[in-house]
Amino acid sequence: MAALRIGVHPNNLHLQLAALTWPLRWPEILLTPDGSPAVQFVAYREGRDTGRLIADNVIDVGGTGSTPPVLAQHDGVPLVYVAASAPRGGNGAIVVRAEDGPANVTRLVGRRIALLDGSFHTSFLAAALEREGLSLRDVERVELAPADAYRALSDGRVDAWIAMAPWLERVRNEPSQWRVLTDIGPYVPNRSVFWTHREAFHLHAAALDAVFAALTALGHDIARDPAPYAEQLAAAGISGISESDAAAWQSALAARDWRLLPSDAAFYAEQQGEADLLHRHGVLSHTIDIQQAAPPVPLNFSSTPHAH
Repeated sequence: MAALRIGVHPNNLHLQLAALTWPLRWPEILLTPDGSPAVQFVAYREGRDTGRLIADNVIDVGGTGSTPPVLAQHDGVPLVYVAASAPRGGNGAIVVRAEDGPANVTRLVGRRIALLDGSFHTSFLAAALEREGLSLRDVERVELAPADAYRALSDGRVDAWIAMAPWLERVRNEPSQWRVLTDIGPYVPNRSVFWTHREAFHLHAAALDAVFAALTALGHDIARDPAPYAEQLAAAGISGISESDAAAWQSALAARDWRLLPSDAAFYAEQQGEADLLHRHGVLSHTIDIQQAAPPVPLNFSSTPHAH
């Protein structure tokens, strides 16, 4: 049987850390009894590419924020949800300059906002604006990578920035320069979401069970001692943070809830709410039924392998 191809991009820390650490931790998951690869990590640039790579049969499963699978289902990708993290209400915020930035969300009208459009940033911004009676059409979205957005906000080329780990930890440690306008928690659960092609779900059900049991164990280890994992992310230069900024990664990892949960009715309701939100704001041209992406049989990854 072909190997299960796991897509890895820098903004999904669970899969990124798995790719960095698993060859030493769980070789029995990476190899079949005859020594052939059972799991293969496939690196790619960013989470917004996940739907295309799944549709093009480049990867079998990936992890993103909540928005990319909604957009992929809208575009006709036959996806299945595998698992979701616990909510992560602290890993996202609208940031402005401390001295002259907009005072509140309503003051964002007509402003330039840096973000990764098509990621959870878009849903977060839409939800925050909608609560104030506004729309995505009332702001100018500016596509910028995090390091570029940090500089652009400092230079005044944008008026606000949707920041996430580890840059958000840096922002919180520089209160004289930055101000958090609002955190993501009140608007979007901000889960990490893991999803696969429907055919791959049927073909690789056993491997997916083993992989997500191992990811659960990895999450326990990170929560218990985030320091060595922060050092690995910094050393690898993930998200443009250098080795000298391992402390920012450690703060981000320590603050995160690393639990992984099978997708359930509450999760599907959240995803449906997000799909409807994006349709109201013109991001989706038509409504979709999230339940069509439910797996025929949920995975059961409660059996956790032991680390080596």
